[in-house]
Amino acid sequence: MLLLYSEPDKESWNNFIRNMGEENNSFFKACWLYAECYMYRRLSSFFKNSQTLTSFDYFAKQKQNALINSIGCIQEILTVLQGINVTYDSFRLMLKVIFYFINDQKLIFTYKTA
Repeated sequence: MLLLYSEPDKESWNNFIRNMGEENNSFFKACWLYAECYMYRRLSSFFKNSQTLTSFDYFAKQKQNALINSIGCIQEILTVLQGINVTYDSFRLMLKVIFYFINDQKLIFTYKTA
């Protein structure tokens, strides 16, 4: 099923699907990475082009909880950075790295203990 809306990567996805051929053009026969990315791409397209769901964020609660759980870490970083000349962009990058590291460690811990 081709993408219908005017997202920037529409042609890339549509060309990929056209080049798969009829025998492989299904979720179960395609490479799992492409199939899964395409599924999320379709969902994203649906939300972006919906009048009522365009600003809906399914992961908002998880993001809020992750931020709340990271407050202590962020405070420690701010304490260490006082008096150091840090640009806005480098600070944002550092927070992203730490945020992803914290969440990655939570996933690893959950996986190992499950």
